[in-house]
Amino acid sequence: GGNVGIGTTSPGDRLVIGSSVSLHDGGNKVIGLGWSPGSGQSLLSGFPAEIRLDPASGRLSFGTSASSFTTGATVTMQQRMVITSQGSVGIGTNSPSATLEIGSTNGNVPGNLILNATTTGTGVEGGEIVLRPAPVVTSPVAQSWVIDQVSDANNPRLRFFPGNLGESRGFTVRDNGFLGIGAASPRAKLHVQSGDNNSVYIESTTNDNNGMVILNANTNTTQGWSNNWHEFIMFQNQGTTIGHISAASNGSGLTYSTTSDYRLKMDLKNYSGLDLIKKIKTYDYAWKKDNSRMYGVMAHELQAVLPYMVTGNKDAVDAAGKIIPQAVDYSKITPILVKAIQEQDEIIQTQAQLIQQLKLDKEAIEKRVSHLEGLIKQVLNNK
Repeated sequence: GGNVGIGTTSPGDRLVIGSSVSLHDGGNKVIGLGWSPGSGQSLLSGFPAEIRLDPASGRLSFGTSASSFTTGATVTMQQRMVITSQGSVGIGTNSPSATLEIGSTNGNVPGNLILNATTTGTGVEGGEIVLRPAPVVTSPVAQSWVIDQVSDANNPRLRFFPGNLGESRGFTVRDNGFLGIGAASPRAKLHVQSGDNNSVYIESTTNDNNGMVILNANTNTTQGWSNNWHEFIMFQNQGTTIGHISAASNGSGLTYSTTSDYRLKMDLKNYSGLDLIKKIKTYDYAWKKDNSRMYGVMAHELQAVLPYMVTGNKDAVDAAGKIIPQAVDYSKITPILVKAIQEQDEIIQTQAQLIQQLKLDKEAIEKRVSHLEGLIKQVLNNK
């Protein structure tokens, strides 16, 4: 059949070599594919490629011609990929510094990597990278981290998440630039969704952090802002706004607002602000942390009078025995103070009217006494 066998009596192809083949060129073991091994030598046929093994360093390289060619032309072979004796692979670089390095350090060969989808259709995972955990980690069980792309017409996104725990433990970037942490379908530039007690933790280790969070409304305030135009922070409960921190209309201050719409209220009753104020104990106290002094209340005492002003429970601690402090919202006492002032004003107005009446009565009495004194003098003079 025209097949040639070396080391085998039953060649199944045009040339079958039953054992290893070694072609020597200046001490290097070379396999030349249509190429006279070496640099700048004549091309023998139309396959400008080379596989070269350097026995001294254990380096395996793959090369091709850098330009167009014709048979018999003099060309220069360039290395395209190398495998070092340590197992590092370089594509576009001859000195890989990692297990796999793509592209040259000078930028002449771009470090491009394309991962095509592993399946067909819509709404499926695209290219994927899996990062395996270290085998020495046994407790807790380490998860493989996955980086992939989802081709979903309604929610195309790039995902980074731990193995089989899903997107709720990782983060997602949508095609519109929205970043979701724990949210598979982020609805804003940054959308954090968590089932934990704490979703965001920001810590500064400097003495002066100059604002751990800076919210800048970079607009022209000389034109004036209308009310609620710049809500720097919006608070919602199940999608319904319950309050916000917004800029004043002149852009020179802040407004701290909580929901107080009449359409959300019912069963309106009167109450005595003075009675409630009298029940609240206040103190001049010092903080244990730095001995600084303030005026205020004890949370658990206020909780007995106005429980909605206080959060937390008295003497609460966590599993480690650390204090879970109670907190007070002093702003909620404002309506009670207003009511107490109104009640005091009514008392003052009533007392002022009484005093005025007493003044009039006193003046009338004084006139009558003066008149009586005059009559007495006349009687005495007549005697």
